[in-house]
Amino acid sequence: MPLQTDYRPSNFNDFYGNDNSIDALIAVTDRKDFLHAYFFTGKVGTGKTTLAWILKNEFNCADIDYFYFNSANTRGIDTIREINLNSNLTPMQSEYKIYVLDECHQITSSAQEALLLLLENPPEQTIFILCTSEPTKIKPSIKRRCFQCNLEPVSPLIIKTILNQILKKEECPLMPEITDTISQSCEGSPGIAVAMLDSVIDLEEINTAIDVINKMKGHTEIQVIDICRALTTKKWDKISPLISNFNGEPENLRYAVLGYFSKVLLSPNTKNHTLAFTILNAFSESFMYTKKAGLVLAAYIASH
Repeated sequence: MPLQTDYRPSNFNDFYGNDNSIDALIAVTDRKDFLHAYFFTGKVGTGKTTLAWILKNEFNCADIDYFYFNSANTRGIDTIREINLNSNLTPMQSEYKIYVLDECHQITSSAQEALLLLLENPPEQTIFILCTSEPTKIKPSIKRRCFQCNLEPVSPLIIKTILNQILKKEECPLMPEITDTISQSCEGSPGIAVAMLDSVIDLEEINTAIDVINKMKGHTEIQVIDICRALTTKKWDKISPLISNFNGEPENLRYAVLGYFSKVLLSPNTKNHTLAFTILNAFSESFMYTKKAGLVLAAYIASH
């Protein structure tokens, strides 16, 4: 599996950086009368959805009671109405149900109004987690009803610590030139840093690896990782909006997709090998001349 999946922090002790914010979050969740709404903000890749995943584990929420919504695709009032209806139902296997609204700044104004009403009196068995990289687009009245946690970019030193720990666990030699380049290129984002490492960890030539890292600069985690995740669904209605909104260099995205799914294909778990092969095959041709049209065609072929 991709390194982002294998080494995603599952508890607060494994979460690096933003110590004061994390300490405040731990204190809030430890209360007997803890809050039922959380608002996580920060640049892409700083760990907002990872914190949501950690809270899932902290509250012993089973997968069947954990609901994740990418608001880029589910942004209307009907989604909030459905959540409002279902959140009042008893959890299937857990004490609490958790609803995560990722990129929540993309939900419509009417959906925000409906969400505000829901957060004013949330069901006792339900926890809401809102994640966004653009908090100014969310109504202040919604923010006031949540515990707010802003995640700042972390230092290059912390990034190198994270990467070196991964290399050690992967039984790979330490690569100071690579980790230095990544730590200076990822804009303080652990998520982007691990994605970069994933794309070059199997390359033998240091210069080649550094070239790949430089080509990934400017890509955000949601543009690269979310596109890769969408490709695994083979659902064009989930893939096409992300491809349409991609504003980077198509050829650089192709490199990132190849790196991501090469790792999937090389993993011992054979469950996704056929899918990875299909996607690698679809993205094998260069987009140097076809540009965005080539990207769209490759994504469409991979989804069918």
